[in-house]
Amino acid sequence: MFFKKRASPVNRIDKSDLHPTSVISKNLEITGNLVSEGDVHISGTIDGNITCRNLTVIESASVNGQINATQVFIHGTVQGSILAKNIALRRTARVIGDVTSETFEVESGAYFEGYYKQLVPQPVAKTDTKQGQNNNRPSW
Repeated sequence: MFFKKRASPVNRIDKSDLHPTSVISKNLEITGNLVSEGDVHISGTIDGNITCRNLTVIESASVNGQINATQVFIHGTVQGSILAKNIALRRTARVIGDVTSETFEVESGAYFEGYYKQLVPQPVAKTDTKQGQNNNRPSW
């Protein structure tokens, strides 16, 4: 009996390789802006603005600058404005700055000083094909 070895896929792309998580370690201090299409995990100190997909600032970490991301999880210190779809301040978080998001979760014990503005998701307008009119109902 003969066994054939399966050929491994040559052009297979692992989506995690496209935008791997960037880690700023505890002993690293960065002065300057960070821009990433992937996730960023901060354990050190950042003095600059951050733009990324998902951001986690751990308890011992600090950020002094603006944050623009899809999701933000703060366990440490942030001084600066935050713009994200979802923001969560964990019990050890200390945030001084304005926050703008669709959802904003603050655990008991977290410190927040600033203004909060809620983003309202914009419904997608549907076109009624029978009458050619715009149906302004939310898409959900």
